[in-house]
Amino acid sequence: LGVSYLDLYQCHRFDPDVPLEETIAAMSELVRQGLIRAWGVSEWSAVQIVEALWLAERHGCVAPVSNQPMYNALQRRIELDVLDTCAAHGLGILAYSPLAQGVLTGKYVSASTLPAGSRAADPVHGALLRSRLDERVLDRVAKLAPLAAELRISTAQLAIAWCLREPAVTCVLIGASVPEQVDAAVAASKVELPPETQRALDEVLQTAPLDQYTGRAHLRVRRS
Repeated sequence: LGVSYLDLYQCHRFDPDVPLEETIAAMSELVRQGLIRAWGVSEWSAVQIVEALWLAERHGCVAPVSNQPMYNALQRRIELDVLDTCAAHGLGILAYSPLAQGVLTGKYVSASTLPAGSRAADPVHGALLRSRLDERVLDRVAKLAPLAAELRISTAQLAIAWCLREPAVTCVLIGASVPEQVDAAVAASKVELPPETQRALDEVLQTAPLDQYTGRAHLRVRRS
């Protein structure tokens, strides 16, 4: 990479074939050698994160400081336990795919009509996204436009602001192809979503995860 150290080195996906003690010891040694300043995880479960923290304390190792999970208004599974676990133990959350690979921008109006130059239209790299384009989901996403218009922002900005409404989320990771998209994302970080907008989004998308004990939607509405 041509650098003397990394600010943050993250273990992407939990590796079941390597003892967790070895992973923690290796990351800790990299910190102590000055090759990395901190380490984190990505897409680990709450149980895996807590076990890593416990083992790090037990063996006198450097503990992880971050978690990078997928999080957006369509993929909300981390709301059940990962968000609270990270908040309780001081791990920053770097949420990736806040726009669900562009689905939450509202540009995909139909699975059969793909905008030229979009990710889904790419014959090679868009295959996985095309397989996930569900007409029912696209219809619901289209209904977010009026909610965004009420706040004078775009649907994409609404999606980003929605992720950042959650106190446990430190930042969102965006992918931009033009400078204007970066400017729009920065502007979205300053948007405060009213509770009524958050509730309306929940009603439109119906994606809140279900509580395993009650079977009810697990809603997280932040009060302004």
